[in-house]
Amino acid sequence: MNIDADKFLGRVQGAFDVIIIDMPDPSTPELTKLYSKEFYKKVKLHLSVHGMIVIQATSPYLAKESFLCIGRTIESAELTTLAFHENVPSFGDWGWYLAWHPNLKTKKIMDQIKNLKIPVPTRFITPQVFKSELVFGKGDLETTNTQINTLLDPVLLSIYNHESWLLD
Repeated sequence: MNIDADKFLGRVQGAFDVIIIDMPDPSTPELTKLYSKEFYKKVKLHLSVHGMIVIQATSPYLAKESFLCIGRTIESAELTTLAFHENVPSFGDWGWYLAWHPNLKTKKIMDQIKNLKIPVPTRFITPQVFKSELVFGKGDLETTNTQINTLLDPVLLSIYNHESWLLD
């Protein structure tokens, strides 16, 4: 299937227990709409009440403000988030967000992570590795920026293209 994700959400029926969003980074207006509050509200409509979403969210190291803007934007769509990251050899430090309906309590999710078991063979991930992915350095998840990305105010495009990927 090859279809714009936003159009797909407008056509698909029903709810999903797992939604994986692995889009290219928000470097163009067309891609930035897929990181908007409006898009995440559509995703939420198709998420079962006990379902989970995982969303690719750029590099929290090389594109910190973009990463944090994506998280704020997901939360503005009335989803609860949990940031995680891992070193991907071809990309460097890369980040994602888990997201779920607010009716699921964060404590319950964290208890499930604490007791995580992975009953299938994997090449890399273990429960211990996943738990380590939840650890960020001092200040890594802090910013004074409170902007969210919307269709009418696509701030993420500017943040990503002008402020990201620059090292101090």
